[in-house]
Amino acid sequence: MPAMYEAIQSLTRDYHRRALRRTLLTEWAGVDAAAGFDFLRAKKQTAHAISLSHEWLRRDPAGASEWLALHGEAAPEIVRALLAEVAEKAPDKLAAVAGALTLPNGEGTEEVAAAFTAYAAKNPAAARATATSMPKGAPQDAAFSGVAAGWAQRDGAAAYEWCLTLTKGAQRDAALRAALIAWAGTSPAAALAHYKDMPRDNDVYKEPKVDVMKAAVARDFDAAVRWAAEHSDWIQDSRVWDEFSPAMLARYHAGPDALLQWLAQQPEGLRNGLFSALARGSASPGADFTDRLWDWLDTVPQTDNVQQLRRSLKFSPRTIAWLKQLPDRWESRSTIATELTSKLRYQGYGTQGDSREATVEKLILEFPPALRPGLYAAALAGKTDWSAAERTKWAERIAAMPESGVAGDGGKARAVDVVKSLGAIDPEGALEWALALPEGAARKTAGPAALRTWAAVDAAAASTWVDGLPRGEERDRCAEALVWVLAADEPDAAWAWANSIPAGWSQQSAHRAVLSAMQPKNPERARQLAAAPEVEAAVRQWYQREYVDPPESEEP
Repeated sequence: MPAMYEAIQSLTRDYHRRALRRTLLTEWAGVDAAAGFDFLRAKKQTAHAISLSHEWLRRDPAGASEWLALHGEAAPEIVRALLAEVAEKAPDKLAAVAGALTLPNGEGTEEVAAAFTAYAAKNPAAARATATSMPKGAPQDAAFSGVAAGWAQRDGAAAYEWCLTLTKGAQRDAALRAALIAWAGTSPAAALAHYKDMPRDNDVYKEPKVDVMKAAVARDFDAAVRWAAEHSDWIQDSRVWDEFSPAMLARYHAGPDALLQWLAQQPEGLRNGLFSALARGSASPGADFTDRLWDWLDTVPQTDNVQQLRRSLKFSPRTIAWLKQLPDRWESRSTIATELTSKLRYQGYGTQGDSREATVEKLILEFPPALRPGLYAAALAGKTDWSAAERTKWAERIAAMPESGVAGDGGKARAVDVVKSLGAIDPEGALEWALALPEGAARKTAGPAALRTWAAVDAAAASTWVDGLPRGEERDRCAEALVWVLAADEPDAAWAWANSIPAGWSQQSAHRAVLSAMQPKNPERARQLAAAPEVEAAVRQWYQREYVDPPESEEP
């Protein structure tokens, strides 16, 4: 057989090689399957070994299964591929075969679960007994998940109740997830009643509730919609809503006016969720009907949620038109910055191939002055390759922003964006620019931010510059920022700077920065400094609470 195998493998015609090899493997399984298995595994011909084993299981299910149970560690990839067939042809051997696997890093978990799912779908009691007989560990955990899924296809309520009898922990959680997902595929309303009880998966990229909704929508879209209408506040993950997207798209294409009219009549929570799913689906290739959805949004009550829905639509000139007419509020500037930063990063507006900065340059003339800070943030996000002309241009622009553009958190964030970007090229210039801003929140925030950027590059030069500032609130803020940079590596210098700040919030913040940095490295010295007379009572109380008498952690 080995000689014939090698001869067949040398054939150049693919059809002849495949046909003769299949015939040989079938005969080999009858002549000496164990020897064939070992030969092919040694040759690393996994697919051929699996083909031979399929025939072996057909001819001698018990003998083949016993052989596979002996090779779970030596040939796990072959054994995993055959588990479903073992479950069908020799279910009494399934525990031994699956139990021989170790499933490192979860490899093979799906195959074990699928085998027990198929078994339990036919005979839940026998599958449950088989899984219970396996040694505890990853294979048994996967087996219980499979039993739960297969049983739930027949009787979801019974499978769910059985899962609750398992010991609390990862095994029970996995079984509950499998049962609810399978149950949703047969009885959506009954399974979704336990939606909030669905255990989370340890994998942050997985959300079992998504799979439950996917199964429910596939089984009965209308039942899933009725449940979502009553419990829309339970659905906190947009990925769950997205499971409605294919059905919503199909219904939209079948009759857009009817669907949108029906959607307008639904409760707000359901309407928002389904529209978001429809909007995200509309951005997929071949499904671009964005203008019609923009028009429809103009016909519904203009709530904050509707503004959120506009953000879910595919970026287009309609997006720009909407952003330009936003009210003069800092939330509007934040929305503009977010939308343009993310959506102009890889696509231009206007001339094809424009860079994000060039695109913003065109848009600046179209936007009202009060909303332009949002555009500035989009243009400056992540920018480090400044020229002298660009630094001057942006400094003048930010300094000339209307009062509504620099007041509040929005203005502070814009100014900090500038000094961080400018600081990467010209730290001292960035600081001078920040302190030349008009008095207000932006200047109070941008100055310390620029000082930190400079101190991180050249602490000595930054210290000399701060030392030359006249006494006053601005010097105190910059000194506090300097302390935060120096605290980790130069605690004595940082402490001296903290003591140079008059009593007040800035001094308290500076003292806390030094004590927090020093505590892990030199707790005795930190305790001495915390007791120093220049330290205000509020800081001493904070230190006592955080490091001397911290609250006891709760018992798990």
